[in-house]
Amino acid sequence: MAKKLAEICPVNIFAQAPDGSATIVEENLDECVLCELCVEAAPPGGIRVVKLYDGAVLER
Repeated sequence: MAKKLAEICPVNIFAQAPDGSATIVEENLDECVLCELCVEAAPPGGIRVVKLYDGAVLER
């Protein structure tokens, strides 16, 4: 899953750690374009995107 998230995110918010787990690239978080590709790629409940400007949540 980590590799897939790292590949599909257009603004590089996800990276694959040496142990194979997904990590979040903190300095890229504000670049999110809310495309929902990560939400669709992850299993239900796997990714939750919170819009900081209005508190809305994107999840599956």
